[in-house]
Amino acid sequence: MIDFYILGNPRSGTTLLRLMMSAHSGLIVPPEAGFAVFLLENWDNKIPYSHCRYISSLKRTTKIVNWGIDYQELDGQLLKANVSSLIEAMQETYRYYAVKHKEANCLIGDKNNFYIHHISSICKLSPKAKFIHIIRDGRDVACSYQEVMSKGITSKYAPNLPTDIKAIATEWADNNQKLIDELSGKNVYQIKLEDLIARPKDVLVRICTFLGVNYDKNMLDYYEKKYSDMLEPEEYNQWKLKNRKPLINDSYKYKKILTKEDVKLFEKLAGKQLSYFEYPIESSEIEKIGF
Repeated sequence: MIDFYILGNPRSGTTLLRLMMSAHSGLIVPPEAGFAVFLLENWDNKIPYSHCRYISSLKRTTKIVNWGIDYQELDGQLLKANVSSLIEAMQETYRYYAVKHKEANCLIGDKNNFYIHHISSICKLSPKAKFIHIIRDGRDVACSYQEVMSKGITSKYAPNLPTDIKAIATEWADNNQKLIDELSGKNVYQIKLEDLIARPKDVLVRICTFLGVNYDKNMLDYYEKKYSDMLEPEEYNQWKLKNRKPLINDSYKYKKILTKEDVKLFEKLAGKQLSYFEYPIESSEIEKIGF
């Protein structure tokens, strides 16, 4: 159903990568909605499928409003495609979005941070999908969590992120370890946000090769107005406004923001994963105990 998924811990560049890829003429990654996983896991298969039931259920999902769907058009597409099951209906919904914004034969991606906890479901939905796992230094993620939560965001979609270093380190380590473990043996490509920011063209060329498409230079212009229909919903600007601007390299900002004690605690709790992704460990005490 989906050709590729962008997966990563929150505040790790998944949205940036979504926008870059959607600026490619042959790729599209809709704004996150997550309806497919929600409906798959909550659909009562004892009740016969109907277009009316599907559309009614789709409308009730949290973020689908951001797709701007004309439900009469979608109903017509479901009828034309002779859809007879939930998965077929969801497939046509993604295709509807693709045709509306690009073309029918473009590769369709999906991105949602909560997919970290639903890998088995997205594999059931899209058994042939490829996966792009984007990683960011967890100590920078900690700075980003704290910055976002200090903004007093009022949106109903506002992220709910921990601000305590211990909780952040545990979440970052657990989420990335889960992706390492559950994507093992699957068609997955890992990239670092730091590399994407420092050498965007090189990284995007490699991603395009992984997906089997040619590189498109427009991917570097993701923030321009001509791609406004691909941008994040206005309401998300309270915490995602940086994605509407050219790249700014603020990698390793934790060195100026976090205290030495915070860095040491983070490395103690998440040193295994930091080392796995080849991020330097600064605390000599952590290195001595095998991290």
